[in-house]
Amino acid sequence: MLLRRVILHVRNQEWTAIWIDLLIVIIGVFLGIQLGNWNAAREAVSLERSYLDRIGAEVQANATLFDEYRHVESNGRGATERFASVLNNPSSTDAEIVAATQEFFRVGWTFPMFEPVVTTFEDIEATGNLQLISDKDLREDIVSLYAKFDQYQEVLSGNMDWLIPIDARITFEFDALRWDNRTAHLFPDKTRAQAAGEIRSNLDALRRVAATHYWMQDRMIGQYEEAIAISNAVAEQIAAELGQ
Repeated sequence: MLLRRVILHVRNQEWTAIWIDLLIVIIGVFLGIQLGNWNAAREAVSLERSYLDRIGAEVQANATLFDEYRHVESNGRGATERFASVLNNPSSTDAEIVAATQEFFRVGWTFPMFEPVVTTFEDIEATGNLQLISDKDLREDIVSLYAKFDQYQEVLSGNMDWLIPIDARITFEFDALRWDNRTAHLFPDKTRAQAAGEIRSNLDALRRVAATHYWMQDRMIGQYEEAIAISNAVAEQIAAELGQ
């Protein structure tokens, strides 16, 4: 419509009207571009908040998960300490030795875990939308947090490569599964005195496996506590960014 009017004005040499029409066109194009930019900026802010909401929830869920891991390993460490204490006490009774051994193989003889949820972060990273997080420091702290998770998993994997062969030997040489309530019924019955005598005859091997698990438990508890602390710190940063 405007183009027809311009052509008509050119034919009629109505230059004032031509400039008015051109100005209308320029203003219209400018307003259209500005409106597009405003909509794009609004969508980017909305998407940023959505991602921050999701990452914040993911980070908080991981902190809760790590606390559960810490609780399990703390219980295991306590059982391991009690087991070693009974083994090292020459006056321990048969009942105390058997009970401590059963507790250790039920609670202390465990493998730690570190499996954080990373779905939202991997989605943002894979799509390139990480740059939508406008606060550079927050963005870098989030990346650093998930990198730290990878580091914890690598450390755990390396320690497990060391721990599993030791556990395999004790399982084979000592019939460790005899002391696990879930599998004890698969072995022939023994009197308490017989069971205590078997434990006493394997004190050195049992002390070594207890020490190995204690080392792993103590190390992992420290990592869980660190993971909880940095996760909570990032969650607080995200909440502050969202104005919560």
